[in-house]
Amino acid sequence: LCGDANGDGKIDLLDISRIINALYRGGPAPAAWNIVDVNNSGKCDLLDVAYLITKLYRGGAEPVCPESSGSGSLISHSACKNLMTALASEEFTGNQDGIAYDYDGVGKLMFQHLNAAFNCCPIFVSIITIEGNNIIIEELDSLYGGGCDCLCIFDLDYKISYLTPGIYHIRVIEPYVTEEMEKLEFDVDLTTATSGFYFVLRDRYPWTLLEN
Repeated sequence: LCGDANGDGKIDLLDISRIINALYRGGPAPAAWNIVDVNNSGKCDLLDVAYLITKLYRGGAEPVCPESSGSGSLISHSACKNLMTALASEEFTGNQDGIAYDYDGVGKLMFQHLNAAFNCCPIFVSIITIEGNNIIIEELDSLYGGGCDCLCIFDLDYKISYLTPGIYHIRVIEPYVTEEMEKLEFDVDLTTATSGFYFVLRDRYPWTLLEN
């Protein structure tokens, strides 16, 4: 039930209290963050509290929540960095393959896959699966139309919404990382707002094209 933060089958003042406690007082989280995003903004914040108060006591509109919790998507990507080496950040050199992340503490995880290897003429396809405390990002290099006879390094931007605070294992399945190469996977504590980065070293093409 959209707005039923405590899961008792109805919407009342107790739900408002549950949201406030979860957001600002370290209280228990709702059963799912998407059911308290009552204004369908992509996050839960004080505006959702105000929305519920208006609905309960001032005849406001019914809550309208997103359908799913813990959903993620690829939202943007850079140009080929092999041809634009100035785009490489100071934190990451060309032979580093890594994740930079930023979590708001209540549900939104933004992260970049920095120096991801794809065909030079890619169609970017990423599948994000969230199972319990495992976040799996499977990146597929779709060569529709034949692709090009080369590889490039890109930065990919992702967003995951309604991710309940907790400790997660993040794993990236990359199209050009073979079995003998170190995998890009790590544990991260998202029990509070936090940011950071994790990387592994690559010593082969195409990462070596950006070494500095």
